[in-house]
Amino acid sequence: MLDVLPRANGSFAELVTLLPGVYPAEVVASLQRVDEGNLESSVSSELIAAASSPPARLGDLDREPYRKVLPAPHPLDYDWRFAEEAIQLMSGEVSRNTSPGGLVATIGAPSMFLRLAELGLFDLRGFEACDTTIRRLQRCKFNNVTVHRSGNRALPAGNADTVVIDPPWYVAYFEAFLRDAARLLGDAGTLLMSLPPSGTRPGIIEENEQVVEFAKELGLRLEERMEGVLPYLTPPFERVSLRACGITNIRNIWRRGDLVRFSKSVAAPRAHAFRAPPDQWQEHSTRNVRIKTRKVGKDGGGGDLLTSLVPGDVLPSVSRRDGRRRRVRAWTSCNRVFGSDNVVGLREVLDLICSGSKTGDRSSKEAMRDLDRLIDIEAEELSAFR
Repeated sequence: MLDVLPRANGSFAELVTLLPGVYPAEVVASLQRVDEGNLESSVSSELIAAASSPPARLGDLDREPYRKVLPAPHPLDYDWRFAEEAIQLMSGEVSRNTSPGGLVATIGAPSMFLRLAELGLFDLRGFEACDTTIRRLQRCKFNNVTVHRSGNRALPAGNADTVVIDPPWYVAYFEAFLRDAARLLGDAGTLLMSLPPSGTRPGIIEENEQVVEFAKELGLRLEERMEGVLPYLTPPFERVSLRACGITNIRNIWRRGDLVRFSKSVAAPRAHAFRAPPDQWQEHSTRNVRIKTRKVGKDGGGGDLLTSLVPGDVLPSVSRRDGRRRRVRAWTSCNRVFGSDNVVGLREVLDLICSGSKTGDRSSKEAMRDLDRLIDIEAEELSAFR
């Protein structure tokens, strides 16, 4: 941290960008420790204050390239998307490793799927776990392109020239995606994958080593690793979450993954289709705002539709490890979380809102008004941050 401070030139946003994927809230915590230790105290104090200053307006290159096609990212989908620079780099790598007309597959990388479909150079297969994303992709009319739900049926074996995967940055997901990729790849095929940078969280270097070793067991040989070349966009739910922590002055592109290239060297002894667990969340969507609800245990059909779990209702974390996630029964696309004593009733009201209905009893209409206000807020945030 101390050796980077002078290069930040008093800019918190620049400091976050210079660090290797360190989460902005952790950057603030580190600055506070520096301040308490009276090391570069004035500099760190200025940077802490700068963290809450107004953010710059998004430029065209800071916005999501396919925001008019893809649904808004939802935190439960672990949906961080590539920036334009990353899409161009990955597309070039695919073209370099695949002959025209060759078979290419993407797993969990909808922006890459759309760019490769636009190029029209390959026989393209896309695999996604999110039904909302699948429906959006299937509306697009491209030649030699198909979209499938990942994880629920056997994958075609062994004939893809190149596979692109972008798993959530946890070992279990990497292993699942790698199994599927190894099954899809033909002999000497190429796998392109993003790995998290060294500052992502404690233990991430060891986790990355574990992922690479697992790939080796699947018959995938590491050919190249390019550090920090894959910029990601900050999804709206993460911006809203950071705002709840008092952090607003960040760039939309501050996180960069490493591009890793493997080749399939031998048959994959452990490669088999990953069976995804059944989705326990039901989704409602209107005006691009997505609300997911989860019914757990007994639901007697009475009680409050929404109950507050955290101050301001925004979960100030996007980490899978946050223990508060277990109590959530309703989760929005901008990281607002709620409990519920009546998920069945909540879903009925959401059905009315999504259908455009104005009918219902008095309590339903009151609930619709409350949810409409919430949806108004989120629709405005999505417009500003995408």
